Amino acid sequence: MTGPASKVVPLDLETMRACADCKLAEDAEVLSPDVLETLTLQLHGHLMLTIP
Repeated sequence: MTGPASKVVPLDLETMRACADCKLAEDAEVLSPDVLETLTLQLHGHLMLTIP
């Protein structure tokens, strides 16, 4: 018996790293609340793609 077919989504590691570096770098700037919310949603989306 097999489970449901899963869709393989290629990960864009370069974009994921760039998004994370935006806030995690030592010289990161303080982000406005709107930019921080967008970044948080992007990182959440990246995690959703990597965790089944």
